[in-house]
Amino acid sequence: MYSEFILKPVYLIFIIILLTSTIQVQAKDLTLKCYTDKLGLKFTWCERTQRTCYVKMDNKGEVLGRGCSTRPAVFHRQCDSHFGSDHQETFCYCSYSQCNSAPDIVAGLRSPTTIIASLIFVLVIHTML
Repeated sequence: MYSEFILKPVYLIFIIILLTSTIQVQAKDLTLKCYTDKLGLKFTWCERTQRTCYVKMDNKGEVLGRGCSTRPAVFHRQCDSHFGSDHQETFCYCSYSQCNSAPDIVAGLRSPTTIIASLIFVLVIHTML
């Protein structure tokens, strides 16, 4: 009878991830959260004076850096190019938490929507068994 209520370790992991992402969503109202490394895996909470996240790229589109910026907030995404004698750098700015993530499959796996969809999928499969 009580064995039905015992959660398997897989379900516990999904519940912990779900709760963690919920806490992060509530905390984001306090300050902006931006990625800070080239791969878009590490993040930091920005100072209150920093209103945007940025991605710095070279002329080939390779990411040179990510972080927080004091640039005023933008509506969606705004990019500016800076030209030097032998190089070009492009800075793209955005105004919501973690908006400067890497556009790859790893970034997609971190999204709360993906986590929730995965949890629902596992629960549906479990009920079918």
